Amino acid sequence: RETNAALFYDISVLDKHATCESGGPKTLLEFYFLRRKQMNIKEENLKAVGLIKSRKSDAKIMKMAESMYSLAEAMDVELLDVVVDETANTDIDREEITAVCSLIEKADVSILILQSLDHLTDDEEDLDKFMSRVSDKGIAVVDMENKVIIIPSDSEESEADGEA
Repeated sequence: RETNAALFYDISVLDKHATCESGGPKTLLEFYFLRRKQMNIKEENLKAVGLIKSRKSDAKIMKMAESMYSLAEAMDVELLDVVVDETANTDIDREEITAVCSLIEKADVSILILQSLDHLTDDEEDLDKFMSRVSDKGIAVVDMENKVIIIPSDSEESEADGEA
């Protein structure tokens, strides 16, 4: 799936201090921190929230959550909570998505970590609207299954891309 309001980067490299030969950002994290600076977002105390949609055993769910906590630690981000959705429901209006949105609003979250982007909803229009909202708030979305981070684009850049 693609969304218009974001840039996609591979999360397999987590060294936020590396730079490429041209001096620009080389890794996902360096690019993300540069993007946040461009959007005038403060760097202190970055926070994340996670979402796991699974009806697997508790041990397997705990292992998924542990991998989210490890990723957050590698990014030097505080993972506040991991919401677990054990329902078969894929509607964006379910209780667990509301809980994630509430955490995002109340805790000034910068990153949403998902087991998979597909776990949000299977409705394309609802997914696009959700992704636009989090992008407008400057929130990056990490899809661990596909090893992708979706970094919010700045609106001026999006407008310039649309004119080209």
